[in-house]
Amino acid sequence: MLMFLFPLESDWYFFPQAVSGEFAMITCLYAIFASILVILTLALREKVDRKAGALFISVIQKSF
Repeated sequence: MLMFLFPLESDWYFFPQAVSGEFAMITCLYAIFASILVILTLALREKVDRKAGALFISVIQKSF
């Protein structure tokens, strides 16, 4: 079953793609921003509820 989902003969599975420095920097900055947002939300609210969960899911969703 896994062979159909992830064929071993495809190039994308074994070889990494080229990443530009600009794309890597944007990704790094977004990861830092998202981490700070999650840490501040948890520190200030001191609880995880539906609102915090919705915020975290939206942060993940915006990254795609």
